[in-house]
Amino acid sequence: MLIGADTKTEAADGSIPIENILAVAVFGVDVQSRMPPDESVHLIQNDFQLIQKFCTHYGGQTLFQNADYLLISFTTAAQSVTSALAIQQEMVTRDQSQWPNHRYHYRITIHLGSVSYEGEIPKGTGVEIATRLQAETKPGEICISEDIYDQVRDYLKLKISRSTLLEFTDLNARFNAYHLTAGIDPQLSQFLEPGVTLVNRYVIQQILGSGGFSRTYCAKDTQRPGQPECVVKHFIPPVKEPAIIAKSQALFHNEAAVLEKLGKHPQLPQLLAYFEAAGQFFIVEEYIPGHTLSREFLERHQLPQSEVEFLLWDLLHILAFIHQHQVIHRDIKPSNIIRRATDGRLVLIDFGAVKQFETLSTLGSTIAIGTTGYAPPEQMSGQPHVSSDLYAVGIVCIQALTGLPPTEMTRTGSGYDFCWPEPVKSQVSPKFRGLLTRMVSLNLGMRYARAEAVLAELNTTTTGDLLPAVPPVRMVGSPEPEVATAHALTHIGFEAPEGQVPIDSPFYVERPPIEADCYQAVLKRGALIRIKAPRQMGKTSLLSRILHYAQGQNYRAVTLYFQQADYGIFQELNGFLQWFCASVAEALDLEANLEPYWQGVLGSKDKCDKYFRKYLLAQVGSPLVLGLDEVDLVFQYPQVATDFFALLRAWHEKSKNDPVWQNLRLIIVHSKEVYVPLNINQSPFNVGLPVELPELTPAQVRDLTQRHRLAWSEAEFGQFMGLIGGHPYLVRQALYEMGRQKLDLAEFLGSATNEDGIYSDHLRRHLTNLQGDPELASTFAQVMRAPKPLRVETNLAFRLRSMGLVKFVGNEITPLCHLYRQYFSDRLRG
Repeated sequence: MLIGADTKTEAADGSIPIENILAVAVFGVDVQSRMPPDESVHLIQNDFQLIQKFCTHYGGQTLFQNADYLLISFTTAAQSVTSALAIQQEMVTRDQSQWPNHRYHYRITIHLGSVSYEGEIPKGTGVEIATRLQAETKPGEICISEDIYDQVRDYLKLKISRSTLLEFTDLNARFNAYHLTAGIDPQLSQFLEPGVTLVNRYVIQQILGSGGFSRTYCAKDTQRPGQPECVVKHFIPPVKEPAIIAKSQALFHNEAAVLEKLGKHPQLPQLLAYFEAAGQFFIVEEYIPGHTLSREFLERHQLPQSEVEFLLWDLLHILAFIHQHQVIHRDIKPSNIIRRATDGRLVLIDFGAVKQFETLSTLGSTIAIGTTGYAPPEQMSGQPHVSSDLYAVGIVCIQALTGLPPTEMTRTGSGYDFCWPEPVKSQVSPKFRGLLTRMVSLNLGMRYARAEAVLAELNTTTTGDLLPAVPPVRMVGSPEPEVATAHALTHIGFEAPEGQVPIDSPFYVERPPIEADCYQAVLKRGALIRIKAPRQMGKTSLLSRILHYAQGQNYRAVTLYFQQADYGIFQELNGFLQWFCASVAEALDLEANLEPYWQGVLGSKDKCDKYFRKYLLAQVGSPLVLGLDEVDLVFQYPQVATDFFALLRAWHEKSKNDPVWQNLRLIIVHSKEVYVPLNINQSPFNVGLPVELPELTPAQVRDLTQRHRLAWSEAEFGQFMGLIGGHPYLVRQALYEMGRQKLDLAEFLGSATNEDGIYSDHLRRHLTNLQGDPELASTFAQVMRAPKPLRVETNLAFRLRSMGLVKFVGNEITPLCHLYRQYFSDRLRG
């Protein structure tokens, strides 16, 4: 088994170097068995699974495995040594109790070094030296290099049986190697098995997690009505040494005391009991159903700014509360933050490392407690501060935005400020970036001093007065109100769902992989993106985000709204193209300067071509992204449309070879089907990246309900989705009204189709359009009354879909949502 760590960033020579020097260990197996080879292989594989389980509980992560060894990463030397000691003791105990005549001794060798990869094979000096140490190690021994020993000798009191001076001249390495024997109490190396009962009350169900000093289990409380689930935390020293045992006991008493002091808070686990049994220590806490942010970050990788703003807002309220109780958490990280399943709110757990302001910690004022990457320098040197928790929360938020773990985050040249990577930098507003950068400054004096100060600043980074000015926290000694419930948020402002969703809105919902695909496409030379969807499905909101992203790449970006043009502009091509050119120039703050380019016998398209090539693109000097919104208006004028769209296609084709046209990136947005008769080789609607915006998924709608602070049961959510589905506008309009408590869910369900309901304008517009086209109205009426999807004439089906009234099920259509069926069934006759 090989234990190490890597960050797979390809180097110039094709290797993948490690950015940090980490612990590397080799576990070599020495088989002494009369078992058949197949059975021996099976038992060794079982050992590997057990080793992986232990390593995971000690902070390790498996990176590589074959028949002979494992590659596992650890962030500290102490983690690797502690894990090795526990594993070696577990193997000894296992062999003695299960198969004493069939031994599988492991030679464990550990060195501090780096790892690189050649293909999938780990290489590097760290791996090489740890491997060579195998020849110096007896079966059942642990051998650590001098660098490892120097890092752990003050923390772990090791039993050294012998030392050896080694030299590897080809690696330019000369050091002492120390040989250890396992020092773990066999009793403490065992996990509590399911079914074990503690103090005749708590029945262990399963293990939830493990840290250096404790293991956490889900259990049932058999002496409470309904036998509810609870969390049992078992405090165990990793090594049976007096100092380590004392530290484990101190952590136990500290966590129990702090949880009792904090009392009942809806976003902290409630202390239920704590006791000592058989010389071991246990705490019983409230069970929080949900998932950790570490799991969420693995599944979603990156979160949009709007979600991270809510995440920060939620955590700051918790910090404000615990800091007012004179408590510093000291171990805030994604695995210690649970998103509660019932309402999506965050819960901060694991108070074993907290420090109380008013007294020196029983753990000693200079002991470093925290997790590397999330803890700032002053905390790691044993001097935590209130702003140390703010630093950790800032790192968590940056990880949520970038998808980068702390070990892969970089700093600016000064070394103090976080360096925002592209393209994330352009996706996060400057104010929010500045706020987080200040939170994670390595300079303690530059950081915010209190959570309340960050909350006040956070209010200025969001739109619509989204966040409350005063955190809903309970002062010391005051009554215990329910904190931050939906009713406590009645003063929060919500954006009216009109027009495009603002860039920094917390209510914009990404529809992966659409946004990422568009961001990638717009960077390509001569890019062309086609966005198609019915009205109010989010086309303009997506367009604005692509343009915003492009601006973050130092591109120039222009949006042209065709509905702003006068009616007469569309009557003939020459006037239309002059308006088109002048509008783009104005948006770029350039003089129109049409006359020099609109001379001679060349046609209007050639003149427009020359104007863009010789004037606009030359003046801009950088890529120009041109967003053409609502081009449907041009469809109504076939002669203009034919020539204009042929011109756009020609520009796209020229970009394949001409560097000038490669700087022009086009985004075409429309809702209707393209019925203009265009030559297949002259149409821009069959090239580039096609994007059709779907409805929001149930998970995305559920996310939006939580952003509006609506805590619905599954049945209530099902009723909501059953009426309007995932239509973005319908969803936002309803949540806007209910989030402001203008109506509740029952009132919404009962009044949605009323003429004075919240959708009255939306529904009447559709009704007016249908009544103006009897054939379309008759067809839609038939669809409304059909018990199952109906097949209709193709042209009519696509027109109804362009209006957003139906969706395709194969080659048949059905109403987009039940709201439309209810409203139109008794208003249209088919």
